[in-house]
Amino acid sequence: MQEKQITIMLRSLGITHSYLGYRRIVLAVTLALDNPDRLETVIKEIYRLVAAACGCRWTAIERTLRTLSHRAWQVNPRLLSQMAGYPLRRAPSAAQFLEILTVHAARNFILPL
Repeated sequence: MQEKQITIMLRSLGITHSYLGYRRIVLAVTLALDNPDRLETVIKEIYRLVAAACGCRWTAIERTLRTLSHRAWQVNPRLLSQMAGYPLRRAPSAAQFLEILTVHAARNFILPL
């Protein structure tokens, strides 16, 4: 059920299954939702774990999140700002984007954060 809700959230930002990094971002958000403390050490606790699961380097995960952040910004900057809960002047960094998605998902899926 959690993955379906993440999929709906990502689709509203123009991020669909057609993106190579789609599975990577779903896994990253899932890891962050499972343990929000991972957001404090995002490279070690999220990027490296996702990279191991996907068979790539952690830098590829960060690049994927950065690319998808820019995609979301192009498609729906107003919604991305609403999800963040504060005004955004540009596309957020990879780590910021992951945090925005995680907090938004936790608020809307009624999960403890």
